[in-house]
Amino acid sequence: MQTLVLHGNVEFRQLRPNIPEITDGNLASHLGVLEGLDLIKCHKEIVNRKLRTSYEVTQKGRKAFEQLMDSLRRMMEHGPNI
Repeated sequence: MQTLVLHGNVEFRQLRPNIPEITDGNLASHLGVLEGLDLIKCHKEIVNRKLRTSYEVTQKGRKAFEQLMDSLRRMMEHGPNI
């Protein structure tokens, strides 16, 4: 999510190096869950006869990510009893 929020539309092959321990199938599964929750959108296109899959964060996803970051900041500042 952080990569999508920071960079906008990102290809699948560009997401994977950010999570070194994940397999293609596992990453695709996680992306599918995020898409099902309407937090990201998937785009597929044919470029030079190859399928290119990219993802972008939705407005709902951006808001959820910002809320998560705000919660984490508050927790770091005030501890878990906020």
